[in-house]
Amino acid sequence: MAIATVNASYIGYGGLNPALGPVQGQIAAGQDSGPLAKTLVATAVVTGDSSSTSSTINLIDGIQKIAQYPVTIPFTNVTAPATIGGVANQAVYSGIGATTQLAVGASIVFSGFSNGGNNGTFTINVISTNSVTVTNASSVLEGPNYSAQGISYKGPVIAAIDISRSSVNDTAAAGIGVVGAHGISNTSFTVDYSATFSGTMGLVFVIYFAS
Repeated sequence: MAIATVNASYIGYGGLNPALGPVQGQIAAGQDSGPLAKTLVATAVVTGDSSSTSSTINLIDGIQKIAQYPVTIPFTNVTAPATIGGVANQAVYSGIGATTQLAVGASIVFSGFSNGGNNGTFTINVISTNSVTVTNASSVLEGPNYSAQGISYKGPVIAAIDISRSSVNDTAAAGIGVVGAHGISNTSFTVDYSATFSGTMGLVFVIYFAS
């Protein structure tokens, strides 16, 4: 068995419905300065299964990325794999969009190219005015193809999550603590407990964004 995944609910955030929380693309915080700048305060209630010591919390719904929004750019050309800057299997995707709105280290999903090896999800290694470079040993020289595109996400990433047990909606046995959060992404994270438990456990946590 496993403790069921639950979605976070948010409080004190720009008048959003706490039962629904923010949606992908909204800002990280409702103010620019002060102790709550670039933070979100949230709650969740998990139901123990008497056998598991960890569970997953979705920051929205497990699919949408909190505080990030999609950026779609038309890409028309792809190069064959080459060694660039001493790094092998680099493919350069170029087009007519402003790639400077993307970020190095972010994932990008290419689709619509005629050669299947040019499609897929990759990590952006280099950005220029109208191109991005990724590691793709399967790329094939192609272009121009005006049906292709790349989709990436822009926005702050999560730097840390502080989480603790709450007294609200909490029926689990006393003495069972929250060890911490790990596996953090902009979609979800895993929380560890000090022991198995039955009943419900209320959680409260603060999300800190890196930028």
